[in-house]
Formats: sequence, structure tokens, C-alpha cells
Amino acid sequence: MKYWSIIVAMILSSMSTADDIAKGQQLFRTTGGYGCAVCHGQVGDGGGQVGGYIRGASTSELEDSLATNAVMQPLAAVLTTQDRLDLASYLGDLASRPLFTARFEQGQWSGLKEPWIKDQTIDLVLYNGEFSALGLDIPLLKEPIKIDPLASFTWQGRLEDIDRQLPNFAWSNTAPKQKAHKHEH
Repeated sequence: MKYWSIIVAMILSSMSTADDIAKGQQLFRTTGGYGCAVCHGQVGDGGGQVGGYIRGASTSELEDSLATNAVMQPLAAVLTTQDRLDLASYLGDLASRPLFTARFEQGQWSGLKEPWIKDQTIDLVLYNGEFSALGLDIPLLKEPIKIDPLASFTWQGRLEDIDRQLPNFAWSNTAPKQKAHKHEH
């Protein structure tokens, strides 16, 4: 019976609507009173936390983690089948956008970027790895921001010209990560 429910869930998750994705995003931020983002980062990138990268994780991968991962097992009781489908829809939507992550440490930026196309919507995550607040004024964001010590800033939007909009970043190219096989903690 469990096998069939997983197959049905996988089929339904491939037919995600904008409403499913929005519900999944809300669950990602609030499930269990603290949300998935606490461990997995605001956009499922791992966020330097214990949870790791889960962008693109399927319903069956989510089910497996809820069943086998001790940290996630308490969430199994509060997530309905529809909640799980909505979460997988949101994780699939996250994987549809390239991820750019950059970390500021020892006075310089370094980062990884997945392949992207001009004018494509991206997820940008900036981490401040320093023990003091970081003021940042880059053209992409259109206004200055402040990132608290050991904190991150997340932005989603269109990227037109990386050299003009994100100057002074040392980017390394990376292939998009494959779907998570297990949610690690």
C-alpha cells in the first residue's frame, strides 16, 4: 500500500500548481513551529546549516527522510499527505532556478553559481562569515543592505549582467546539484 501511495504522490507532485508551490513555501518556513529553513537554509541550499541541500528533492525522498532521519521524524506526525506533496512542489520549484551562493570571509567574497541565462530569475544567497555586521551596496540589489554577523541574506530576481550587477565577487561555476538522495542532519 505504501508503494502505491508513493507512486500516486509522485504523479501528483509533477502536476504542481502555483497554489501548491505557495503552500509548500509556507510549510517550508513554518512546519513544526520553526520550518525546514532552520536546517536547510531559506532556499533549500543548506544555508551552512546541518540540513544540507534539498532543492529538487522528490516526494519519495521527503517521505524517506521523514521515516528514517531522527531529526525529521517528529515532523512526520504533523505533515499530511497533501502537505508533503506541497513541500515537494516547492522544492521542485526551487530547483527550477539557478542558485548563486557567496560567502564573505577574511575580507573577501567567494561563491558558486549554477549555469544561468541572461535575464533568468535566480536565487542569490549571501553569507556573512565574519563576527561583525557587513554593509553591502551592489547594483543588483538597487539599495544598500546590512547582513548581521554569521547571518545570510536571500534575494530572488532577474540577473541580466553578472559583471555589472554583481561586481567584486569571485565566482566559480558549478553544475546544478542533483536531487538530494537523503536529507542529512
